[in-house]
Amino acid sequence: MTRLVTAAVVRRFHQAGEVTPIRLSADVPGGDEHHLALRSRHAGRLRRTA
Repeated sequence: MTRLVTAAVVRRFHQAGEVTPIRLSADVPGGDEHHLALRSRHAGRLRRTA
């Protein structure tokens, strides 16, 4: 069920032309760039724990 909800949310972001605010694997092409963009977009709300 959780995967279906996640897939539906990702689809709606994609259909709206927006970047999906989820982390991608670094193994996926563009994964590192996607992660860095998310970090800078949400810098004031993220806290490093490690």
